[in-house]
Order: sequence, then C-alpha cells, then structure tokens
Amino acid sequence: MDNALAKVPLVARTVAVLRVLAAQNRPASLAEIARETNLPKSSVHRLLGALENAGAVERVGAGYRIGGGLGDALQRRMLTQHSGLRAAALPHLADLHHRSGLPASLAVRDGVGVILLDTISSRGDRVWLVQQPYAPAAEQAAHGVLTANRNEAVHTGVTHANSGPLHAMATAVYASSGTAVAALILTGREPYLGQPAQETLLRRAAYATSMSIRRQAG
Repeated sequence: MDNALAKVPLVARTVAVLRVLAAQNRPASLAEIARETNLPKSSVHRLLGALENAGAVERVGAGYRIGGGLGDALQRRMLTQHSGLRAAALPHLADLHHRSGLPASLAVRDGVGVILLDTISSRGDRVWLVQQPYAPAAEQAAHGVLTANRNEAVHTGVTHANSGPLHAMATAVYASSGTAVAALILTGREPYLGQPAQETLLRRAAYATSMSIRRQAG
C-alpha cells in the first residue's frame, strides 16, 4: 500500500467515496470517484466492491450510485426533516400536476446535492404520491435553480435539464428571507414539456408554495 494512502484511515476513505456519490445527480464512474477523492483507482475499486456487497452502493452501467438501502435511509431522514415544507407544498404540487397533466416534484438541497422529497403522478384515474429514488432530469433541473444565486434565479426563473428522452424544468420556492429553500419540478418527454404555459403554471405553483411557507412561519 502507498505510504500516503496508508495514512488515510479506511473510514475516511469510505466516507469520501460516499460523499462523492451523494453529491452526484447521476451515476459516477470509477475514474470520476478516484479523481474527486484523490485516491488510487485500485483503492476506490476495492471500497466500491465492499460498499456494493453491503448494499450501500449499486452499479448502474459503468457507474456507481448510492444503493437502495442507504438511499432509503437518507430519504426517510429528509422526509422527516422537511415535514413542514412538504405539508405547505403538497396542495400546490397536486394542483400543478392536475393543471399540467405531468409528474410534479418537490426537491431540496442536501449538502452539495439535491434530493426529491415527493412526486405526484397519475395514469388514467389513479393518482400516486411517491418518493423517487433516482430521477436524473428532475434532479439536474432542481440543482440548477437551487445552486444559482438569488439574482440569477429570479432573472432566469426556470431551469431546464435533459436525461435521455426525459426533460425537466424547475423553479425555486423562497422563504421570507429570500433564500431558495426548495424547487418545484415538472418532468415529461420532449416536445411536450417546456411550453410557456407550463412554465407559467410552474412559477405560479412555486409562488403559492412560497406564500404558504411564509404563512406557516407566522
């Protein structure tokens, strides 16, 4: 083992790998993880193998992402932590889905990454409220609007992202302090998503959610 690597505790190396994966909006390759952690590929490969066996990491094609077991635990923590936000947003999320006919999601920042809290979608007469473990287009769009500074976010209003055939657009929800605390997202297949009328619906829902949060805060 390299002398420099030997000085880095195993736990620290493991946490470094998990942090890189948690910050990604898509599966990360072995080379990317090694570069971001400044660890040798061979060491990262062994760590990923151990984490995969434990269910903390899973392979997706040639990349890796947080595994279902660990992802479920993170999701439960975030749902509990943001229960007030979810209560304020869900009526407007349901109305946004009803008016647009598209899956509508609520997302928040989690460190340097983004996590989806709730998604409302439907098929026929059936409507679902679900927690999606992985939705790249929606996460990328939310990340764009939540990591922009406030002036840029207000100026651009809506961010867009693509992942394969899916397109997503997101806009920010603001607290009374002017801080972007969440994002509302619409997801669909091009060319059915991205129309001005849909952007208007998205902005109105985000504004209504922002007002509900402010009333909730008193």
